[in-house]
Amino acid sequence: MEVLKQIQIILYFLIILFLFPIFFIFLLIPLSILREFVKICTKFAGLKEAQIIEGTNSTFAVDKIYTSPTSNLLVSLYLDGETDLDLFKSRFISNVIEKQKPCGKLQYPELRKYVKEFMGYSFWILSETFNSSNHFKLYKTDEIIDEAALEKLRDKILLKPWPAKQPLWEFIMIENFQRQQQIGVNVEESCEKQKQTPVLLFNAHHSLLDVDTNYKYALVTLNTRKRS
Repeated sequence: MEVLKQIQIILYFLIILFLFPIFFIFLLIPLSILREFVKICTKFAGLKEAQIIEGTNSTFAVDKIYTSPTSNLLVSLYLDGETDLDLFKSRFISNVIEKQKPCGKLQYPELRKYVKEFMGYSFWILSETFNSSNHFKLYKTDEIIDEAALEKLRDKILLKPWPAKQPLWEFIMIENFQRQQQIGVNVEESCEKQKQTPVLLFNAHHSLLDVDTNYKYALVTLNTRKRS
C-alpha cells in the first residue's frame, strides 16, 4: 500500500508539471497579450493617461460608482481646536496631490483621475476638468451637529453617487460639531467646558485607496490650526 501511495503522489506531481506549461502557454500568455492590446487601444480612443486598475482595487472598480455606489469609504477625523480649511487645502495639494517621486512622476496620480470601463477592463483616466478646490467642502448649517446627526450625515455621504469624470475623493469640514458628554464627568462642569470642535470627513471610493491610506493622506497635512 505504501508503494502505491508513493506512486500516486509521483503521478500527481508529473501531471501538474505537464499541465502547468499548457496552462501558462494557452491561458496566461494570451491574456497578457490581450491586456497589452487593450492598453494600446486606449491611446486611439483618446483616453488620457489611461492606467489599468490593478489588484483588489479592480474588484471595487466595477461598483456602480456614478449611480449607486456601495464601496465608498468614509473616515472621520476629530480635530482639536479651530482648523483653517483653506490652509489644510493648500497643504494637502502641495504635500499630496502635487507630490512627486524621485523620477519626477506624481506620487498619487489617481487623485486626478476617474474610473472608466473600456473593453472589459477598468481604467484610471485623467480628468480634464479636475480642479482640486472642488474636492474641499465646508458643510454649512445653523444647527449644532451632535454624534447622532453626524452618523446620519455619514450614512448619506456613503451612498452619494460620484460626479461623472471626476476623481473619487473629497474632504468635508464640519465646524459646529459637538461631542456628547463624557462618562464620569460632572454635568455642570461638562456644560461649562463643552465647546464646538471641527470634524473633517474624508470620503473616497474603495477602488482609489484603503482605510490606512485614507488616514495617511489626511494626517500628512493636519497641522492646520487657524492663525490668530
